[in-house]
Amino acid sequence: MSCICVVSPKGGVGKTTLTANLALAIQQFGLKVSAVDLDSQNALRLHFGLPLAQRGGIASLATTGADWKSALLETDSGIALLPFGTTSRAERQRFNDAILHSDLLSRNLKAIADAPDAILLADLPPGDSAALQAVEALSPVYCVVLMPDSASLSVLPELESGDFLPPAAESRRFFILNLMDLRHHLAQDITQYLRQRLGPRLLGTVHRDEALPEALAAQQPLRLYSPGSAALVDFEHLAQNLYRWLLASQGAESGTSG
Repeated sequence: MSCICVVSPKGGVGKTTLTANLALAIQQFGLKVSAVDLDSQNALRLHFGLPLAQRGGIASLATTGADWKSALLETDSGIALLPFGTTSRAERQRFNDAILHSDLLSRNLKAIADAPDAILLADLPPGDSAALQAVEALSPVYCVVLMPDSASLSVLPELESGDFLPPAAESRRFFILNLMDLRHHLAQDITQYLRQRLGPRLLGTVHRDEALPEALAAQQPLRLYSPGSAALVDFEHLAQNLYRWLLASQGAESGTSG
């Protein structure tokens, strides 16, 4: 299995939109893709057309002992989705306690993606969280989402020091620069600086594109709503880079084990 966690030290960077569109782009390689929402905002479901009234999800399963894999919802796009669910503060606390003090999260996520052609994408809450600590047991690939702004520059020392992600994850840590609008000189300067500083760890960039919120409002995948959009090209490029890295990583592991 391969697990990709979409994370960010700060909110408002478009993390959930990236998770959904990366899942759809990776699906084009013929892989079995699942998406799990570990963010209590419960917004990932909206990108896959689930109704607002839909309430059940991962948070309630964590305290009942139910099998997470059997609770996956098949969406029209073909992505199997496990939403976070509508929760109270007490339910969120019980969920966090459950995943922090047991192997509940890693065990169930492994079961969901237990196949050679399976890819699991997880949308994590912004900042440090119980979910961020628990997923490291899966040795996932981390896609850290930033924006070309001064706030993202301010968190770089935290990201590079190992305070946000564990030092052991350094070889599995990549960056995505989202909501890029090169009409602004500051964005141009920061983008150039981050390209130089992050080097090959910068997986790619995604343009700010009005087609994204429009596709969400229409409850359609971006590739159907706006097949010529700049953001769609960006997502496909990101998916190709991720897929190549995963193939190379799995090949290296096979060579080592052989």
